[in-house]
Amino acid sequence: MRALEQKYPHLDVVFEELEPVEEWGVHRSWQVDVAIVDGLALSDIPINVGGETESLMVDELLVMLPTTHRLVRSKSIAVEFLKEDPWALDISGTYSQAIIDACERVGV
Repeated sequence: MRALEQKYPHLDVVFEELEPVEEWGVHRSWQVDVAIVDGLALSDIPINVGGETESLMVDELLVMLPTTHRLVRSKSIAVEFLKEDPWALDISGTYSQAIIDACERVGV
């Protein structure tokens, strides 16, 4: 950041954390030039409208299982395989909603 400020002294760089839907709305209304947006929360929004996008990374959703669970040694677990198990989700937010959406898509 310091090198960027020295090279471009009139550049105003501001970092602000917003919820994903807010981030995309701010970017689409041209209030910012660059937005790093969590695409996980935007599955129903066409994020390529009105600008260019570049994928930075792919999120993994992880499950924590007791050491005695029947699937504990699996490298990958489909949501359907956990439909009979008790679940605990974090407070409502981007990731818990993504998990709920993934469950609903497969009828869990």
